[in-house]
Amino acid sequence: MKIATHKKVTLEKFGVEAADIHEWIDGLFDHKSFNEFCRTGVLAGFNPYEHRKYRHCKEAVEEAIEIFKDRYTEDIIRKVFESHVREDYFGYYPSIDDFGKEKFLKKYHIY
Repeated sequence: MKIATHKKVTLEKFGVEAADIHEWIDGLFDHKSFNEFCRTGVLAGFNPYEHRKYRHCKEAVEEAIEIFKDRYTEDIIRKVFESHVREDYFGYYPSIDDFGKEKFLKKYHIY
């Protein structure tokens, strides 16, 4: 899901866009390789989901709270974070361990 869509959803749900939180969650996405893939249609080792294992899991919310605690309440950070991750995983809220499970990867990371 695009950040603009995430912002719209959290604005409607929680009254804040929290663009900075959404950008941080997706901040490790490899835009250069993605643009090359879009241009050529060749993956060449590019995994569009690789970035998610670091900030798209339950455990990463604590880091988000530490980073954004001066801008938002802990409750809002948790809500925005969980909303973003669940939107990307069709309602599921993965843990870091899920990223090592073949069943999870096949279900959510098919490209």
